Amino acid sequence: MKNQLVVVVGGLSGIGRAVAEQAAAAGARVVAAGRRVVPADWPPHIQAAQLDLTDDAAVQRFFAEVGAFDHLVVTAGPVIPSSRLVDLAPEQATAAFNVKVFGQLRAVKYAAQYLKDGGSVTLTSGLLARKAVPGGVVKSAMNAAVEIDGKSFANVAQQWLAKDGQAAKAAPRATLLDKILGDDLWTLTRQHLTLVLLSVAVACLIGIPLGVLAAFYAPLRQTVLALVGVLQTVPSLALLAILIPVLGMIGTVPALVALCVYALLPIVRNTCTGILQVPEGLRMAALALGLSKRHRLLHVELPLALPVILAGVKTAAVMSVGTATIAAFIGAGGYGERITIGLALNDNDMLLAGAIPAAVLALLTQGLFELVERWVVADRQR
Repeated sequence: MKNQLVVVVGGLSGIGRAVAEQAAAAGARVVAAGRRVVPADWPPHIQAAQLDLTDDAAVQRFFAEVGAFDHLVVTAGPVIPSSRLVDLAPEQATAAFNVKVFGQLRAVKYAAQYLKDGGSVTLTSGLLARKAVPGGVVKSAMNAAVEIDGKSFANVAQQWLAKDGQAAKAAPRATLLDKILGDDLWTLTRQHLTLVLLSVAVACLIGIPLGVLAAFYAPLRQTVLALVGVLQTVPSLALLAILIPVLGMIGTVPALVALCVYALLPIVRNTCTGILQVPEGLRMAALALGLSKRHRLLHVELPLALPVILAGVKTAAVMSVGTATIAAFIGAGGYGERITIGLALNDNDMLLAGAIPAAVLALLTQGLFELVERWVVADRQR
């Protein structure tokens, strides 16, 4: 650590100050920059300045002035809890989220070109831990050690100095295939499938009865179809922004509600269309046999309309696979997590590592429904 250059950005209190002081005590040259004014009691032998991580130009200028360095520590508290987020005005919530999350990404993005071979990058927040950057590796988070394990800032800083702060062997840059098949692939796949399956299942429970209602009650038909059509036209990010304050939370629940809303239109429309396309002669035959309205629906009309209904569910499922990538913006996980990181870091490989699995999953979903539709048609022809 002696004579090495350590850069600490993000915050000049808590873990950021502890790391700066410990590194300086070990003989390193330390440059620190925080979001707020430098504290009056800041150690005079440690260079410090004010830096807004949401300002691209300021971040680029800062790292250009610092030049080549050995270690980077980007500090930020955990993302604001949903209980506090909903109490903030929209512009305040957006600013807080940008500082807490995308501020860290922006710092890593512009610092990467100045990182020496064998250097390291550490993000104190666990949200982006384990993501590779050119010339080094993003080390594990430090916030959890303080907030969950109850360790002091000084102890966590000492551990970083003893382990992550030492010069490490430069890691080779991950290829596109490495990023696609990364350790988080199964977790992201499970999250993505959960979002799609639950949202489509709930949409079927709501949409099929609505489609039946629209088919049998002509005065309500246009109203029901118009309502689900209007919901479909609301932009996905706008719908998520509306649902967060309405539901009072971020994460999986608002994402499921949004995906369910988008899946309603094809299901409702195809259910209504399928039932209306049942030949009138078959309806009359069922009536002549003395079947009640309920039995005609269950044993004649719905079975005949099933291929059309399945086509609507297929459309809803494939659409949901793509739309679910937006859920990562509110912390619901899925393949969109890689896409948001790729956008923030301008990393095309990371973008593709999220987009390619989503596209493959959409194709698999399409193929699965094609097989189910063929099975239904073959079963009817027997």
